[in-house]
Amino acid sequence: LPLRTQAVCRAGDAARQLDDATVDSAERARLELTIFDKALQHIVANPPTAPTGPTGPASVGGTPADEASIRRRLELAYRVAASTETDRRRQVELVDLANRVRVRSLR
Repeated sequence: LPLRTQAVCRAGDAARQLDDATVDSAERARLELTIFDKALQHIVANPPTAPTGPTGPASVGGTPADEASIRRRLELAYRVAASTETDRRRQVELVDLANRVRVRSLR
């Protein structure tokens, strides 16, 4: 498989494992941030021609593996992480990161 496909498949595998894991909401939010951030970094660095996995269109945790979809999912993950955070400064930082990654911020 091409490098891009391998990386997206690994992120998808990590997201599936997280779905099956028993972790608290704050830890789940942190892990989702890592998964979707890495997926976005890879997608941006390796623009797709047509993202596909071994069995069809590639996805990460049920999210299509295209830049706009992953950005929307990462924005949501940042907002969920902010809602679980008790430190006000960290909440603001996470919301700022959500705003920075959202699709509308790129226009």
